[in-house]
Amino acid sequence: YYFAALAPMNSANWKLNTAAANTYGAGIVDFHNVDGTEDLLYAAKMLSTKGLQAGEAPEDGIVKLQFSHLLSKVKFSFTNGFDNANAKIDVKNVRMEVPAFASINLAVENWWDNDDWKLTDETLTLEFGNVETMGIRDVDGKTAAKERLTIPTDAAYPHKVTFIANVYVGDQLTVFEKEA
Repeated sequence: YYFAALAPMNSANWKLNTAAANTYGAGIVDFHNVDGTEDLLYAAKMLSTKGLQAGEAPEDGIVKLQFSHLLSKVKFSFTNGFDNANAKIDVKNVRMEVPAFASINLAVENWWDNDDWKLTDETLTLEFGNVETMGIRDVDGKTAAKERLTIPTDAAYPHKVTFIANVYVGDQLTVFEKEA
């Protein structure tokens, strides 16, 4: 017997085509990355019944599944590296352009080693929000935007990241509304 599971169960963001299913996986999963807030988990287990008679339970009769993430978690951190202890940074509107649609064939041998997502050309912009104003420089001066989930890509994929940074010295705005 072959067991596979995908989660979350009730979602309009992914679709499973089981026509390609075999002993390696449940088939082809198509995923639509709507806003980066939904994860996609997968688990599979092959349970051998070889040598058992009808009605006999294999081992302890329990199918143990270990879920793996099919998506990547992205989080941005900003560090205040100014030498002036009164320098503050305010980072707003952190965004990243990512693939909107992709599919992965879980029925291919060793798919978990290749993590081979087939991307479409369509992209969308994930909103990471604003970073809380960094007060007077603290011990490490770090702060972070919200985290988002996205379809994994290799290093050659062009990621466009934008944000607005305001720099203050004391209460005086010295650099403002510069989009990077």
